[in-house]
Amino acid sequence: MPRKKAEPQSPPPTPRRPDIFADILIRNQIVTEFTLELNWGALRDPECKSKSRLLQWPLTYISIARGGPLLKLASHHLTEHPFVLKVAELTGLGPVPDEDDNHRQYHHAVDLANDEDWRELLDTRHLTTTEHIAGGVNYGVSYGYLSTVNARHVLKTAQIPEPSGRSKDLMLGNGMNPSKNERRYTPNFCGHAIDRLWMVIHGIEDGWLCHDQGGNLKLTTKTIQARGLPALP
Repeated sequence: MPRKKAEPQSPPPTPRRPDIFADILIRNQIVTEFTLELNWGALRDPECKSKSRLLQWPLTYISIARGGPLLKLASHHLTEHPFVLKVAELTGLGPVPDEDDNHRQYHHAVDLANDEDWRELLDTRHLTTTEHIAGGVNYGVSYGYLSTVNARHVLKTAQIPEPSGRSKDLMLGNGMNPSKNERRYTPNFCGHAIDRLWMVIHGIEDGWLCHDQGGNLKLTTKTIQARGLPALP
């Protein structure tokens, strides 16, 4: 009987470069060796109950091997955050703002633009921008996570004005470039972000748009007929 070939063995893992600050974080159970590498140094606050990724991961540790040691803040507003203060005290490192925090601000708005968390978004809007709040609301309404009623509360408090005209001209004109598949027309909005935001809200409120079973926006029969598009089978 032929002898079975030995399975090739995986090479041993590359040892981590000595890093006393990473050792401190691991020893104090802020992070594990595995999650430190997996999450590129992002440090999770175990006490955080928010759905916001910015608040869940308020700090990132830049290791010595990656040009550190350095602690980067997810937002300059978090300098007095209890978890940030704890990690700073343990490591002796002074956190500095992340110069590339724009995506974190956007994620904060998107994460909280839903019917459960929109009040928290308003309470923490200093952690993001008006532009990102508008984008987060657009995302939430577009995918059915946020009702138009609650969206309006957010937009009013954030002082994002509503244009006149109910967006009808854009809905039936060059504000959309609809595409057809077997079951629906997808709107494919065009133009400025604020115009796209209000087209979604006005479109749902006025019956030009609705959500399919998967939560995706689609044109209603009213819009298909008004735009002179071929009927769906």
